[in-house]
Amino acid sequence: MEQSIQVDVLIIGAGVTGLTAALRLLQQAESHRQQLSVCLLEKSDEIGGHIISGAVMDTRALDELYPDWEKEASTWLTPCIEEMLHFMLTRRQVISLPDHVIPEVFLHRQCRLVSLSELCRWLAGKVIAAGGDILTGVSGSQLTFDHAGRVSGVITGDYGRESSGEPGPGFISGMRIQARQTLLAEGTRGSLSRDAIGHFGLAATASQPQHYALGLKELWQIDESLHFPGRVEHFTGWPLAPLRVNGGLFAYHMPNCQLALGMVADLDYSDIRFNPFETFQRAKHHPRLAQLLAGGARIAFGARALAKGGLKALPQMTFPGGMLLGCAAGTLNPQRMQGIHTAMKSALLAADVLYPWLQGQPNDGQLAQAFSNAFRESWLWNELYDARDFPVTVRRFGTLCGTALWWVSGFSLARIWLSRLTPPLADHRHVSVSSRSAKLPKFEPDGVLSFDRASSLYLSRIVSRSTQPCHLRCTNMTQQQSEMATHYCPGGVFVWQENESGRCLHINGQNCLHCKTCDIKDPQQTLRWHPPEGGSGPRYQDM
Repeated sequence: MEQSIQVDVLIIGAGVTGLTAALRLLQQAESHRQQLSVCLLEKSDEIGGHIISGAVMDTRALDELYPDWEKEASTWLTPCIEEMLHFMLTRRQVISLPDHVIPEVFLHRQCRLVSLSELCRWLAGKVIAAGGDILTGVSGSQLTFDHAGRVSGVITGDYGRESSGEPGPGFISGMRIQARQTLLAEGTRGSLSRDAIGHFGLAATASQPQHYALGLKELWQIDESLHFPGRVEHFTGWPLAPLRVNGGLFAYHMPNCQLALGMVADLDYSDIRFNPFETFQRAKHHPRLAQLLAGGARIAFGARALAKGGLKALPQMTFPGGMLLGCAAGTLNPQRMQGIHTAMKSALLAADVLYPWLQGQPNDGQLAQAFSNAFRESWLWNELYDARDFPVTVRRFGTLCGTALWWVSGFSLARIWLSRLTPPLADHRHVSVSSRSAKLPKFEPDGVLSFDRASSLYLSRIVSRSTQPCHLRCTNMTQQQSEMATHYCPGGVFVWQENESGRCLHINGQNCLHCKTCDIKDPQQTLRWHPPEGGSGPRYQDM
């Protein structure tokens, strides 16, 4: 028999956004001496297990949430003290710029280097201490609606079904969780967020389709002589530019001689054979990066999509019975490529308007208007508004030229012209059989700087019951869909296999990193990512 529980506020996702919203609501309740039941669902079996980011963090929102954070978190929040920008002209040549010649708008002064999973664990402790409930290893399977069409909560995923879909030994049915408000903080392309956007038509208020990128990251233990705590390095040009893919690389010098190394590749590329994973591995053979990694050891790997369309791609963030928050909506600042502080601020705004609503119970329209007013009067709106034309400029003119043009236009009336550029197509509509990637030599990892997928997945610590139903659902995939899937997936979930009928596509769901690239880039938009059993997926530690 289906279990059912009732809470005041249900939050899907115990990442930095959901935890911020929960903590702020509980702080409000404590200050008003009121009781408030707040429940968070986290599909990973541990806090931070599915969390991955660079990450350079602006502490502005953290200052608002917990002003004394520096007394408790100083050991794992490292000040950014030096920056470098590298233009990789070819596979061997590079021009490096120190921070004193980098335009101020692109610098990260007053920011901190942070392990986002560590930040989430710290926030989770605060939420639990304040009286919140966090259910780990539990995924939200579907939204529920009341008789008026409002979201009334969720039904969680079943546990113990066999690959056929039939209940197996130890089967546990999902439970129904009802809430007065349901906050979706699942991160980029969350399955329930996608359903809510489609059901309520929330994207109709955006003037451009959402734009995404795939981020891949490795954590390295490097030689002490090559480590400079607090140094931030960014790379542009090769190997992405020759393939006509926008993006770049980063190298952040974390505490304890660790280096966070990653690549961000925009998903509006057209080359159906572009392989983000292999491109990232090739990049490490550039002399500038190879020198940095010399004598080091790779200790972690992961991948995750991010939404970077900015203000013009932002959907309506409120709907009857709930809200979209943080990266589930797409609040990342695309010019700064920073989204932690903006996601946290969206959660703070939501909590601050939601708490009085829960006490007085006005209608959903009043709540939506209150949130809209608070959003437009906040520094979050101002920050996103200032960068509103950055995404379309880069997509039109490329990473290097587009960034330079956007910066120069700030000193002239050219910014008006940029605001009138034709909105680009959705990422999945960029498809071309012409392939520059096909001309590259065969990828052969050396096991020192570059690695294969199998060893990379091992470092992601993926856990998945092999007999559960496949969570990637698609029928009658076309040749083009299949070809793209075998290249864009960083986990190697989609592979060709030979059988009696010839070559067919096989889906290894247990390799899934939960990056959501397939859900975004599939050209027919018939391949859909759904949450697997709670507790499945990577188990990141300090990513």
